[in-house]
Amino acid sequence: MHPVAKALRDILISIAKQRGTICYSDLAPQVGMHHRSRRFHQLLGDISEAECAKGRPLLSAVVINKQLKRPGPGFLGLAQSQTCARCRGLDDKQCWRQEVARVYAYWS
Repeated sequence: MHPVAKALRDILISIAKQRGTICYSDLAPQVGMHHRSRRFHQLLGDISEAECAKGRPLLSAVVINKQLKRPGPGFLGLAQSQTCARCRGLDDKQCWRQEVARVYAYWS
């Protein structure tokens, strides 16, 4: 795993253990990136895809948009994709609530 991805994953696990959330704009600088960086969002997706492949919840559920108070479309796309299929039949808000609860249950 790339060092930045490992650092990012470690931060997400720490937040999950505390049953918290963090805004994209607060998280990205902690790993030396801008919150609108394509690479930053790609790393979040890669982390969650790896977690999904291992049967674990999507860690990026703890990262939220400051205004919306929930994750953006990248998270929702992955959660509703054929790859992870975590949220079939749920609206976006229900999907996120379900997955963040799974993250908290797993890591805390």
